[in-house]
Amino acid sequence: MSAVVGSRRCAALAAGICLSLAGCDHRGGAAATSSGGDDQAESIGGVWEGTDTAGRAFIGLADEAGEFHLIADDGTQYVGTATATGDSVSANADRLVRPGGSAGSKYDAASLKGKVEQRVSLSVTLAPAAAAQSFAAETLSLQFNPIYNNPSSLAMFAGDYMDPTSGNTITVTGSGSLFWRDPNGCLASGAVSLIDASHDLYEVQFSYSACQGQNAQLNGVEFTGLGTLDTSQQPIQAVIGVSGEAAGRGYAIDMRLSRLPPRSPI
Repeated sequence: MSAVVGSRRCAALAAGICLSLAGCDHRGGAAATSSGGDDQAESIGGVWEGTDTAGRAFIGLADEAGEFHLIADDGTQYVGTATATGDSVSANADRLVRPGGSAGSKYDAASLKGKVEQRVSLSVTLAPAAAAQSFAAETLSLQFNPIYNNPSSLAMFAGDYMDPTSGNTITVTGSGSLFWRDPNGCLASGAVSLIDASHDLYEVQFSYSACQGQNAQLNGVEFTGLGTLDTSQQPIQAVIGVSGEAAGRGYAIDMRLSRLPPRSPI
């Protein structure tokens, strides 16, 4: 696996690993509670799909507590926890960019503001949180994907998956244990956990060990985030967005995995 700042792609299990020069917290902002008043807060919980103003495809994963991972097709990822009042949503977020991308290999603090129509649409603008204009503000227009209404279970998620970018095979057991070894020797292990059995959204956690050389900085980094299982696709697809922080450096990984056929009995 290569995780060097400045390379166009990280030859890792996932579509990309972002290395930043500042820390990041995968939950980003404040707790997802209504700020008061008589308005019933709309939920941003869901699997969301759409584009930004530049035409990049985005997928959004958000739980009922407001934690979200908004993932662009180029690997840029916004991570935080939103608060809602009525149909208005806001959050402090982390913006992580793949090494070598047009915005550089770095972490940025961002603010999120927008509107949500529960289980229908989500429109948000993301802008730099600091005075320095470290990236251009952009607006995402996302639509609710009804796969979120599917039930979830560890038995459903269990299986072997292929990452088409790296060629890694990721295994998830029936108890939710997750592991793989990439071609460069890094070992990853963790777990997939249920959040709410009535929604197709999962908590995902893993960490690396046995990484050598330039990849040794990944050892012990705990990645946490969200995943969904799209059974409407053939083969079944697992989409995962996670982030982590260690030694003042932020990391983000997005994965779009294809389930492999069941292994034949020996």
